[in-house]
Amino acid sequence: MKINKKISKKINKKTETPVLTLDDLELFIKLNENFPETVKAEAENIPKMLQEDIIVDDIKSGRRKDLRHLKIITIDSETTKDVDDGVSLEITENGTYMLGVHIADVAEYVIEDSPIDIEARRRGTSVYLSDRVLPMLPVELSNGICSLDVGKNRYAISVFMEINHKGKVLRRKVCESIIRVHDKRTYKEIYNLLENSSEEERKQDSLYNLFCHMRLLSEILHMKRYKMGCIDFDFPETKVCLDDSANVIDIQEEKRDFSHDIIEEFMIICNETISEFFTRMHVPFMYREHKIPEKERLDELSDQLKGLGFTLDIKKDDIAEYKIQKLLEKVQNSPKKYLINTLVLRALPKAEYVTESEGHFAIATDYYSHFTAPIRRYPDLFIHRIIKKTLRGQMPQQERDRISSYADKLAQHCSETERYAQSMEMLDLNIKICQYMSNYLGESFEGTVISITSFGLFIRLDNCAEGLLFYNSMPEYMVFDPKRYVALAERSRRKISAGDRVKVTVARVDKHQGKIEFS
Repeated sequence: MKINKKISKKINKKTETPVLTLDDLELFIKLNENFPETVKAEAENIPKMLQEDIIVDDIKSGRRKDLRHLKIITIDSETTKDVDDGVSLEITENGTYMLGVHIADVAEYVIEDSPIDIEARRRGTSVYLSDRVLPMLPVELSNGICSLDVGKNRYAISVFMEINHKGKVLRRKVCESIIRVHDKRTYKEIYNLLENSSEEERKQDSLYNLFCHMRLLSEILHMKRYKMGCIDFDFPETKVCLDDSANVIDIQEEKRDFSHDIIEEFMIICNETISEFFTRMHVPFMYREHKIPEKERLDELSDQLKGLGFTLDIKKDDIAEYKIQKLLEKVQNSPKKYLINTLVLRALPKAEYVTESEGHFAIATDYYSHFTAPIRRYPDLFIHRIIKKTLRGQMPQQERDRISSYADKLAQHCSETERYAQSMEMLDLNIKICQYMSNYLGESFEGTVISITSFGLFIRLDNCAEGLLFYNSMPEYMVFDPKRYVALAERSRRKISAGDRVKVTVARVDKHQGKIEFS
């Protein structure tokens, strides 16, 4: 599918971006809710389980390491069915951490240029809508033989990292493996165990000490990244709650806590380790690049911040990451936090997939790639194949040249499919919120001003719904002051700033474009 030819032709004149509507979403779902017959036929022939004689042969031949004795845990949300990562953690005799990250070996089943692979490449990524998943791979793989389910023998690529108490990786090892997940926990379960459980409940849970060590290691890893200048944005995420008929019954803010950080930090260090390791092997690769922002964009951001009462003075020899990091810390408790996070994000270039990388600015690392989610991202599957070929000694110069010949075009395609999928996920969320808010037309709500423009105010209600309040829908006409980022009333000179609390009425709900207007 040529992505940019399927989207709406209408253009937002203010942003020069396509205006996506419900029609685009429905077309996207129609194109991706089912797999071609050739893909279905191939998926039906994939084994449902690993046979014991095959496992024995893999281990005896040395092709795979038997890691079924390890206490591997998966940590996901309550609704996750396509589990592609598990973790293990042991304390060594030297007191260091031996972190194992075990990723589903999807490349073992998805052969390059097979019908499944061609369709997965076209899709580029799984798409997570509020009421369904449009998977990159057929469910026989994504929810079946590739998913790291508890108690099931599974093929994996395992990465072991010995990490000291400063977060430095001392040793690393990568191998093809056979694993068996010991236990599955949700983020909520881990949070409650470590924060809300009684002493007796902790004693009864055999994994309590393991999760304590995991939490401590994740904090160590984040502190190391913090010292390197990593940038952590703080945006509230909105979740829609559906009934059995996919009707929206509530919208609420989705909370993040340390239980999410455990897996995030482990995946980041694993992606970084894999990237550095195989860069030094001089094989073709695909990186996740986030370029250093241009000086002009940072200067523009600095001017915007001055009007909000904050400074971002980045001189020629300054490390921009540290300055931005300190700014975001400073606004953490400011009513202008949402707007400033937004302005900073807009000033940074978008992350993308490339074959030659300059590093990842926001994560503050020279090496980064996406390796840990091959069930739902094609770039991960691509580099899994390279890793397996390299480990097996199947990467002669001819093969390197063959892969390099198409890798750039593939990286660009993966960047495009990712951006389009994200826009569809956002459109779906906004349409669902509009469906919910259509029940409250004419009703008033409290909200917070999150952004100010030349034509109106963007308001986020306390129930997480966001909408636009045009100046011509206000009691007196307002004028936008771009230097101070405020709206001024022409007669009374009343000033409205980001972070101000306002009371608005739901005036219009556009369920086709997913937009709300207030008065």
